[in-house]
Amino acid sequence: MGTYISLDVGTIEITWSNNHPGPDHSCLFHETDRVDIRHDWSGDDACQKGFRSTVAAVLPRIELLGHTLDRARREYETAVTINTRERRDYAEAVGEPAPSTGYLTFDEILTIVRSLRAKDLSKEIDEEDQEPKRILASKLMQSLPWYGVEEYGGRSFDLDTIFSESTSAEYVLGGFDPYTIIRLLAENPDNLDCPVTWDYGPLVSSGWAREEEFAINRRDRDCFLIVTEGGSDAVILRRAIELLRPQIRDFFRYIDMEEGYPFSGTGQLHMFIQGLVAMRVPLNVVAVYDNDAEGFAAFQKTNSLKLIPSYRVCILPELAELSSFPTTGPTGTSLADINRQSRLLTLSS
Repeated sequence: MGTYISLDVGTIEITWSNNHPGPDHSCLFHETDRVDIRHDWSGDDACQKGFRSTVAAVLPRIELLGHTLDRARREYETAVTINTRERRDYAEAVGEPAPSTGYLTFDEILTIVRSLRAKDLSKEIDEEDQEPKRILASKLMQSLPWYGVEEYGGRSFDLDTIFSESTSAEYVLGGFDPYTIIRLLAENPDNLDCPVTWDYGPLVSSGWAREEEFAINRRDRDCFLIVTEGGSDAVILRRAIELLRPQIRDFFRYIDMEEGYPFSGTGQLHMFIQGLVAMRVPLNVVAVYDNDAEGFAAFQKTNSLKLIPSYRVCILPELAELSSFPTTGPTGTSLADINRQSRLLTLSS
C-alpha cells in the first residue's frame, strides 16, 4: 500500500497522494503552522511534523486564491454538464434509454454542507452494519452528478470507496476542487475552528520524501503585485495590509524601493501596465491610481486596455470625509469637495 499523505479538514480527507508529496499545499499555511502531530495508530508517543491550521485561518487565503462560493457553483454546474453528456453518450452507444438527469441543485448541496460538522463525522468502518451512518441516504447519493462514475476530477467514485460516515462526506464533496471543499465547509460556523491538516510526517519518516520538500512556498501565480503611482502609496498600502489583513499579507508583493521607485506619476504607471498587457505576462497585477483628476483620467485610460483576467485597475476610493474639507486658495478659506481633485494638501495637528 505504501505511505499516504493527505490534506484533511477534521475527519474528512479532501485530497491525498501515495509514496510522493503530491500537490504543494504550503500556500494554505504559515511557518508557525508547522507543528508536532501525534498519530493514534502509531502505538507510541512519538510525534511527526506536519502543518495544522483552522478553517477560519485558511478561509481568507483560499478565497484570495479564487475559491469562492461563485466558483463552487460553477464547478458543480460543470460537473452536471460533463456527466450528463457522458451518460447520454454511453446510453446511446449501448442502445439504452437516456438516463435521468434529476441531479441535486447546487443550493441543495449547500444545504447539506451547512449541516456537516467535519470534526464529528465518524471514521469507523461500518459498511457491514444494518444501518451504516451516511450523510446522505442512498437515493440522494444517486442524485449526485458524479455518482458511480469511474473517474471525475482525478478521483474514483466507485461506491466501494464509501465505508464510513466520513468517507460518505468525502464522496458527496469529491467532485469539487479540494480548496473549494474547504470553502464549502466554512459555510457551517461550527467548522471554523475545525483543524485543517497537511500530514506529511509519515511520508518523511518512511523515506519517501525529505523535510525540505515541504518548505513554505509562495508561487508567482498565487501572489499579487501591487503597483502604485508613487513609492509612498506602496508603503502605505503595505502597512495597511499588514495591520488589517495580516493573515494574507504574504500573498502581496510590491515594487522594490531600494533603488528608487520606478513609476513616479500616472503616465509611467499606465505605460507599465500597457507593457504587461502587450507581453501577456501571467501575473496577478493590481494597479492603484490616486483619487485626483489626473489619476481618474489615467484610471479610465488604463481600464480601456485589453486587460487579461488576472489584471485589475482601481482608484483610491472617494471618502465622505473629503466631500466637505477645509481648503485655502486664492479666494480664501472654504469647504470644498476634494475627491478627484488635484490639490496640495497640508495636514496640521
